[in-house]
Amino acid sequence: MSLEVKWYLPGRIIYSYDVLSVPDRIERNRQVLRLLTTEGQPPTVHLLIDFSSTGHGNYTTGLQAMIERQETNEELKQLTQQIAEHPLFGWVVSIGEQNRPLTAAATVLANKLKYRRRSVATLQDALEFLKQVDSSLADLLNSRVEK
Repeated sequence: MSLEVKWYLPGRIIYSYDVLSVPDRIERNRQVLRLLTTEGQPPTVHLLIDFSSTGHGNYTTGLQAMIERQETNEELKQLTQQIAEHPLFGWVVSIGEQNRPLTAAATVLANKLKYRRRSVATLQDALEFLKQVDSSLADLLNSRVEK
C-alpha cells in the first residue's frame, strides 16, 4: 500500500493509513506536519489514522518485532513532537482494530508528548467522536458529501 496523507476535511481533518516502517512513518509525519503548517485552519486540525485498511502482509508480526526491538528514530521522534506541539493540533483518532502492544505503545507516546488520542472501530465512529469534542466540525461534517 502506498503512503497516503490527504485532507478528509480541507484545513481541519487529515487522513492517513497506518504504516509500519520507520522511513514510512517519517514520511507520513513530514506530510502531516506540512499540511498542518501550510493549510491547517483554526481552531484545530485533527488526524485520522486508519488501521482498518492496512495492506501489510505480516503487520502484527512486523509491528511486534519493531516494539520488541524498541526501534526508534530521532527524526521520527522530533517530527512527532513538532506535530504534537503545533498550536492547531487537536486529536489523533485511530480507526480500526489494533493489537494490544500497538495500543499500549501509542498511549505511552501520547502521554509522553502530551497529545490527545482516541481509538475507535470505524471511520463513522471517528467522525462522531470529533463532532463531540470539536463542535466547530458538526455542521462541516454533516454537510460533507462523500464522493
